[in-house]
Parts: sequence; C-alpha cells; structure tokens
Amino acid sequence: MPARLRGDLFALVPIIVASWALGGLYLSLGPSVASDSFGIHDHLAGGLVVALVCGTGAVTSFLLRRVATARVLTVAGGGLLAGGALGVAGLMANRLGLHTTALWYAGIVAVLGLVALIAQRARHSA
Repeated sequence: MPARLRGDLFALVPIIVASWALGGLYLSLGPSVASDSFGIHDHLAGGLVVALVCGTGAVTSFLLRRVATARVLTVAGGGLLAGGALGVAGLMANRLGLHTTALWYAGIVAVLGLVALIAQRARHSA
C-alpha cells in the first residue's frame, strides 16, 4: 500500500468495522432483544427492527450523497458513537437474556466510533 494512503486507510478502518459490527448486532440480535424488551413475540416486530436499521442507513446515504467524504466520515463516527452509547444505555435500563452480549457489542461499537472520530480529526488537522 502506498505510504500516502496509509493514513486515510487507518482512519477508515474503525468506521468500517464499527458500522458492519453495529449492523451485525442489530440484524442478528435485534429481533430477540426487541422481543425480550417489549414482551412482543411476533416475527413482524423483529422484522421491524431489521427494517429500521436498513432503512435508516438507506435514508442517511441518500441525504449525504453530495457531502464531502471527510464530513460524511465525521458524521458517521459521531453517529456510531451516539448509536453505540444509546444502545448501551438502553441495555443497562433493562436486564435482558442477551444483556451481556449486546452490552459488550454495543460498547465496542461506541468505542470504535470514538476512535473513528479521533482518527478523522487527526487526519484532517495534520
């Protein structure tokens, strides 16, 4: 890899990992967590969680399509940090059967979002 691209790649890695990890969390455990949280054991409710995750991503991509990449990555890092932190807060409010797994997973996503923000700022302030 050319040396001139290494900084950009290292700044992107936390966002890539965090966004796929968050998607994986909500696509795999989201329906079960929602079912346990709300006491609804309907597959439609589980599907709604998946639809909300995918729909939010689609709408955000559309709205940010003309925004500069550096700005999008900053927004993405902040969103991942906020989403991970909200996930942790929500999980801590309720004790779920999947509580420990989802808590660690969401916490790691929040940390990756923070690392992504720091990397973006460092990359663009240098």
